Amino acid sequence: GYLPEKLGMLTNLERLKLSDNKLNGLIPSSLGGLIRLTELEIGGNFFSGNIPVELGKLTALQISLNLSHNMLNGTIPVNLGSLQMLESLYLNDNQLSGEIPSAIGGLMSLTVCNLSNNNLVGIIPNTPAFQKMDPSNFAGNAGLCGLGSYHCHPSTNTSSAPKLSWLKQGSSKEKLVSIVCAIVGLISLTFIL
Repeated sequence: GYLPEKLGMLTNLERLKLSDNKLNGLIPSSLGGLIRLTELEIGGNFFSGNIPVELGKLTALQISLNLSHNMLNGTIPVNLGSLQMLESLYLNDNQLSGEIPSAIGGLMSLTVCNLSNNNLVGIIPNTPAFQKMDPSNFAGNAGLCGLGSYHCHPSTNTSSAPKLSWLKQGSSKEKLVSIVCAIVGLISLTFIL
């Protein structure tokens, strides 16, 4: 089955828990009208398409926003960063792409933010909330780097990259010896002249 758009008319609804129900289709954008919602759990279904930007209007969300284990794609909406009271965000195990919006890392109430097993890229925002989280929350995103063991490596394309200068090649000890020899040579040359 699917979630009907009319579900967004239940404006007094405080909790919506429909995880693991084999629901499919798009997540209705009308859910953004559930202004009293404190918990939205719709993980473990077969939802596809983008995360509706209207979910950023759910400013009463406090307990959890769980969209994990679906087939969602597209980018993470920046306006999810307006969910200032949110404690847990689960977007893991989807097909999300793009960068992690820094606004999400700025959510001070956030204690869990699982973004693992997607197609996210770029640098993980270096925010206090993300610094407290286990690196496993970002695992399974080959293009992510920046926190814990996720080190950033600049991509190098040897066919189009310019040849490295002598300073960039070799060990630090070799560089130091070369520089010292050059300085000694210059000083010696000034005494001879």
